[in-house]
Amino acid sequence: MTSVITISSYLFILPLGITFLRRNSLDDTQKLLQWVIYLLSASQMIGTALWYFKINNLPLIHIYPLIELAIFSVLYQKALRTSYHPNVIPFLTGLVIVFSIFNSVFVQSIFVFSSNSITLVSGVLIIYSISYFVKLLRDPPIDFLDRSPMFWINCAILIYFSGSFMIFMYSNYMLPKSKDTQMVMWGIHAILNMARFFLFSIALWVKEKR
Repeated sequence: MTSVITISSYLFILPLGITFLRRNSLDDTQKLLQWVIYLLSASQMIGTALWYFKINNLPLIHIYPLIELAIFSVLYQKALRTSYHPNVIPFLTGLVIVFSIFNSVFVQSIFVFSSNSITLVSGVLIIYSISYFVKLLRDPPIDFLDRSPMFWINCAILIYFSGSFMIFMYSNYMLPKSKDTQMVMWGIHAILNMARFFLFSIALWVKEKR
């Protein structure tokens, strides 16, 4: 599991490299995704550096999921514009951010894993991703679905956040347990993270055909 976790920690290089290779030909959806890639890459590098110097890197967990949610909310606001009232996604996103700030200030210190906030973020993104697939079933917008960046982004979000949901929810309970338990838990998370980066890479590489 240690090797899987190590590989997962550096796999952000793949989608990051694609963003630079295709920086002049990205569509609007891919341009928003590239900011998520920049965010995840920076978070991973800073988190690894802090861990190396034995500095608590958990404050990052209180920040980057909210930015990630905000960016994805912009994508889903456009993708689900015929499924929800236009104010639903901005309102829900704002509600999650307010709750997360309250949680960090009064409930879970920035120096502990923000399980409440990241679980809530995961739940909201799971709802968005399922809603998008339902929309595709009802009204397929394009002929070549495998060439749609949003399709691959949605696959990444559903697989990663649904797979990690229980890990995030019970992380503070499981972390004090044995090292073997921690290794298995974060090994599973590492595999899900690898799947997310691979799917993001496909989303950045494809060119939509209508």
